Amino acid sequence: MIDHTPIIFSPNTYHNQINIKRQILDQIIYPLSTKFTTYFNLFKYPELSNFSFDTDQLLFGERGSGFLSLAKKLKRLVPLKESKVFIQGCGLGQEALAWSSLGASSVLGMDLFSFEKGWSQISQSSQSTSIKFLDGDFCHTQLDTQIFDVISSFAVWEHIKDFESMLKETKRLIKPDGIVLSGFGPLWHTFSGDHFSAVGGLENGFNHLLLSQSDYFNWINSFEKQSSWATTEESYFEIRKHISEGLFSYLRPREYIQKVEKYFTRVHTITIISPEALAFRSAYPSKWQNLLSLDQMQEEDLLIKSLVLFLSPFH
Repeated sequence: MIDHTPIIFSPNTYHNQINIKRQILDQIIYPLSTKFTTYFNLFKYPELSNFSFDTDQLLFGERGSGFLSLAKKLKRLVPLKESKVFIQGCGLGQEALAWSSLGASSVLGMDLFSFEKGWSQISQSSQSTSIKFLDGDFCHTQLDTQIFDVISSFAVWEHIKDFESMLKETKRLIKPDGIVLSGFGPLWHTFSGDHFSAVGGLENGFNHLLLSQSDYFNWINSFEKQSSWATTEESYFEIRKHISEGLFSYLRPREYIQKVEKYFTRVHTITIISPEALAFRSAYPSKWQNLLSLDQMQEEDLLIKSLVLFLSPFH
């Protein structure tokens, strides 16, 4: 098994690391600023209040959906002290330390790829929480039934090809009074929904939908040796692997909701609008009309960047 841990790795590099700055941003500044931003944008774009599904909160951009902000909502739904947490698609595993800081008694992370060196460092760095990791498919586990109080995933569900199997397994693993928390996106049909097209700037953010498949892959490959690709070579390779192997759900927002509601009750839904998609709509109206002419396309498919769902197994 290949260990994908980067040569330079620190458990403390997690973007949702809980510190004083993050607490102030997620719990004070962003809740206030996002209320104003949402009010202003709904006044400017009133059509965004009429989606095909109900939502409890509308955000413009990612601010307001940070880990601590979501954890605050989660605490109202399930006790986090002494909880057992399962992380779907844990990657390098730093999220486990965030759950540990909230009082979880145990955290189990699972990922298709092994990050053994990183996982070992993280497991050893927590004294109060049992942290373990497994490499494997969390859509099909050998774990016992109804053992977790919280099942968590971030930026993972948009990559699940067998979405139905994942939901069934999630429902099997969560306790009857537990909560599933999943934040996922960018969704395929929005701006840079391929996790790549944004590197070409605003005009190219929908190339994954507008270009033919051959032109699209030629365009992606043209970035291989250009300095405008601002992330690491490993990240670039990984994104291209996701695209070439079709590691996306390809679902539209309403389709995610419809599938989820077959197995769970939505307790709280946060819908995140892409500011870049709004800017694209304004700057390139003819291209926007071309997007809307695609099969069964609705404006909400193009504008909704991400979803954050709090789910209960009760129906």
